[in-house]
Amino acid sequence: FADEEYDFTGYFVSPGFIDIHTHGGGGNRFEGSVDEIVNACNFHLSHGTTSICPTISAAPFESMAKSVMNVKSAMSDPRVKGNIIGAHMEGPYLSEKQAGAQCPGHITPPMEKDYLPFVKEHFSAIARWTYAPENDKDQSFAKTLKKYGIVASAGHTDATYPDMLPAFENGCDLITHLYS
Repeated sequence: FADEEYDFTGYFVSPGFIDIHTHGGGGNRFEGSVDEIVNACNFHLSHGTTSICPTISAAPFESMAKSVMNVKSAMSDPRVKGNIIGAHMEGPYLSEKQAGAQCPGHITPPMEKDYLPFVKEHFSAIARWTYAPENDKDQSFAKTLKKYGIVASAGHTDATYPDMLPAFENGCDLITHLYS
């Protein structure tokens, strides 16, 4: 029950948008400072996006970690008027042939020694991770993401059906891009 009555005659009322793949907004990058992330999220909210996954592109792990830490800080920043679901990691475990706008020099195969400590430290601020399933031969990356509650998403990939079937069976539940 509502305590107040509103007259929305002549207006549209709809649920807010949810953007799970965006690299910034209003001239601000999601790989930038906490202030830039706050500004980008609020820019999106001004256009109807009430929940968002700031996308972090393939880069050296130290840079990606800094971006994730900034997203985590922004998640609890009272200046953010919408909801930050968590970061969307787009790489670095992509297909070099399907790099698209990603920097090919930062694309690598998933290696547990690299991603496991990163996931353990940052999982609470990561909502989804785009990767190329054909490079996850034993499905350990997909299994790790699932274990930590991160949505595994196939993208920037040359995966074929024999690559995708075990990926889906082991936790890959989403598609970011088919090819690039």
